[in-house]
This record gives sequence, C-alpha cells and structure tokens, in this order.
Amino acid sequence: MTQMSKRKKVLAISTTLGILILGLIIFLFTRPSDFDQSETESVESQIVKDISANLQSTGTMLAGKIVANNSNQIKIDSTRGKIKEVFVNEGDQVEKGQALFSYQTDQELKVKEAEVDKTVKTNAVDVAKSNASIKWTLYNQKNEQLRKAKNSADSTQEELSTLEEGLKQAQLDAIGGDNEVKNAESELEKANLIYENETEKLKDDTVVADNAGLIKTVNQDLVNQSADRQKEENFIEIIDSSQLFVDGSVTEFDKDKVAIEQPVEIVNREDNNQRWEGKVVQVASLSSEDSNSSKEEDENPNLSKFPYKVVVNENENMPTIGSHVYVKLMASGYDANKIILNKEYIVTKGNKEYVWSVEDNSIKLREITSIALENDLVEVTDGLSTTDSIAVPKEGMVEGMEVGENIKS
Repeated sequence: MTQMSKRKKVLAISTTLGILILGLIIFLFTRPSDFDQSETESVESQIVKDISANLQSTGTMLAGKIVANNSNQIKIDSTRGKIKEVFVNEGDQVEKGQALFSYQTDQELKVKEAEVDKTVKTNAVDVAKSNASIKWTLYNQKNEQLRKAKNSADSTQEELSTLEEGLKQAQLDAIGGDNEVKNAESELEKANLIYENETEKLKDDTVVADNAGLIKTVNQDLVNQSADRQKEENFIEIIDSSQLFVDGSVTEFDKDKVAIEQPVEIVNREDNNQRWEGKVVQVASLSSEDSNSSKEEDENPNLSKFPYKVVVNENENMPTIGSHVYVKLMASGYDANKIILNKEYIVTKGNKEYVWSVEDNSIKLREITSIALENDLVEVTDGLSTTDSIAVPKEGMVEGMEVGENIKS
C-alpha cells in the first residue's frame, strides 16, 4: 500500500470519528435531562365539603333518576255539568287547595237568590226595629200624659180611664213590635243559613288540588268531547312535588352495600356542584324483571338488578323532577356538617395546626382546631367551614401564592 493511500484511509477514519463524536455531543446537549422531565408541581385548590364527603363515602356510587312522590290524575265528571273555566296551565306550580277548574251549574243562581233573600230579610229586621221603636215612643208619650193627668186637679175620672186604656193598648202594640223584631231576626237567621249552605255548595263546583305539585298536562280538547271519553281520559295531571325521591337499581354485587336509613349524597350528573342529602328508604328483595330498563342490562342479560329508592332531604333548591343523578353511599353516621380531612392537609407549627386556606385565589395559613380520628383522619372542630377552599400542602408553598401557580422547590 502506498504512503498516499494510507494517508487517505486515516483521513477517512478521522472524518468518520469526528462526525460520530459531534453527533454524540449534539445528542447529549439537546436531549431533555432526567430532571427536566419531572412534572412541575402547582398549587391545587379543593372545596372542604367535597374532601369531607369523599372521606365519609363508602366508595359505592349508584345511578338514579329524580321522581315525584306520586301523580294525581283528575277526570271530568260530566254529571256535575260542563266545564265553566280552567284556572291553570301546563307547567304551573300549584299549592294544595288551589282552584284548578270549575263546572257550570245552577248553583250560582241559587246563591244569588239566597243572597237577595238575605238582603230582604235584613231590611225586614231594620223595618221591624224601627216600628217597634216608634211604638215604644208612643207608649212613653201616653204614659207621660197619664202621669200629668193624674197630677192635674182638672182631670175627670173618665179622662183618666181613657188615658189608662190608651196606655195599655200602646204597651200591647210595643210588645207586639218587639215580637215582630224577633220574628224578623229569626227569618234573617234562616236566610243566612240558607245563603251559607248554598255558598258552601257552590265551592263543590270548583275542583281544587289535593296536593302541591306541578301541572304536567291540561287536556283542553277534552272539554268539548263526549261524556264517555271524558270518563276515560285524564283532564289534568298533577305531579306531587311535596317530597322527591331517587329511583334506581343496584346490582346483585352492590346490593349488600345498601341499607335502609343509610345516608347518601345526591349529585346532579349535569352539574356536579349541585348536591343534596338524603337516605335510603327502600331496597327490593326481588330483582327487577324489566331487562330493558338500562343499556347495561341489555349488555348483561344475566345481571340481576334490585330497585332502590332514596328520599331527598328538604332543601331550598330541590332537584328537577326527571333529572338524572348519582347516589353516593355514605358511611354510617355521615354528617354533612362535619369536616373530616386527611392528616396530610394539616400543617403543624409548634403546638398549633394550620391548613392552607384559599382566599381570593391566593393561599395563606389559617389556624384550626382538630380531633384525631382513626386511619390518619382528623375532624376539624374550629377555624374552617364546609364552604371554604383549601390547598393541598406541597413542599415549597408560601403565603401569597395563587391557585395554579408553579411551586419552586
């Protein structure tokens, strides 16, 4: 091999090695380091009520639907007459005893007749009292004349006898006037009773709601239909909203986890911030035979499901009838007002305990008082409310940091 060939070979090898070394250097300096690939910590905020509820939950979640207490279906009674007026519309919220519709009958005429008779009898009493008063005035006048005559020396026995007879007659007339007043008052009392009775009957012409609820349907077309059709079809349907329930079903695997009187948290599927408290009031011992009640049952024809019912506790803003919800089964003794936290949320400094409180989107240490529970849990008894938000303690957090801000360790 010539000297020139050797030089070319060495040059080629050197060039190749140089390229490899340069590539290695570029790779080492441009690839992300192991430290760069670690996740960046940031300030996280959570609502106290959510943390506490999750810790008091059994971990079992069921699906359900909000239903009304019952449905009140009202028909038209053609024997009572034709429909005169309908006072409600579909979608109206009605109270117990509120008028729904009225029948056209002759009862209204009877009430008016009774009212006129009562007015006549009232006037008769006034007239009788006026006449009696006049008669007693006349009696008093005659009594005065007789007194004066007896004191006059000029009065004869015949004049005195005449005055005495006139006085007796005036007294009889006055007493008769009082009797006429009593008779007139008796007639008025009868007229009042008849009027009240007829007025009470008039109320029967108006159909009222037996319970509070929502007007689901008003079949206006039924008003002019035949008596047979009116007898068959519903005229008005009211959904009783006095008490709401959750209806759903639980699988055979979870059935033993559900117990009567067990507390639950009800969560709106569309808006998880809308929540209500309740308790289990019914768990069927027999499985539902409706295999088409849900998609899951269609996919699992051999999966047994048992109907359950939950009563929703009274609240200012109750859930909407027909809305779909989740039912979170809570542990026995669950109290929505209790604040239960993991010890990891507590920051201890000396003999005092704190949490990272979120106020105006920034964090600060807030002193609290707690009681130690089992399983590394504590109950906060002072310094915190269920509506407050707190941050998960992380190394490097300092007061004033905002929610979502990266934490420099």
